[in-house]
Amino acid sequence: MIFGSAASAAFSPTSITSFALWNSVQLNSCSSGWMTTWANSTLDWAIVMEEGGHQIPHIHTSGWLSGVYYVDVPDEILADDPDHHGWLAFGRGDPRWHQESTVVAEHLVCPAGGLVATFPSFFWHETKPLRTSRRRISYAFDVIPAYPWKPES
Repeated sequence: MIFGSAASAAFSPTSITSFALWNSVQLNSCSSGWMTTWANSTLDWAIVMEEGGHQIPHIHTSGWLSGVYYVDVPDEILADDPDHHGWLAFGRGDPRWHQESTVVAEHLVCPAGGLVATFPSFFWHETKPLRTSRRRISYAFDVIPAYPWKPES
């Protein structure tokens, strides 16, 4: 599993265009698997990140599984970039809620067109500032659990 996602509260309004769509498709209609018991619906949104755009550390409180699909990634975002411009980063939480001693090691993901990255919604994540005039376009989602749920016997 690779990692990735975004939260609307973390967007920089001057550098990111975003919109959220409440997906009316009820995942309970799936015929088998964990979706039948555990998931109710999804929340999904598009992110068009422009030069200088980034997302501050955040989590997704209403989801269980979050993910991102990278639709279009500028050629300037490179796997060997030592500064990780435009990359997805995990591990660093909001300093208002975490002491330095509780911070976990940073895990970095270099976005690429066509990459789908998923992760538990409670993982702290952010994006590094984008350093190109080309936009990075992605589609993100949260799988929302059904409440109350009853485990299968």
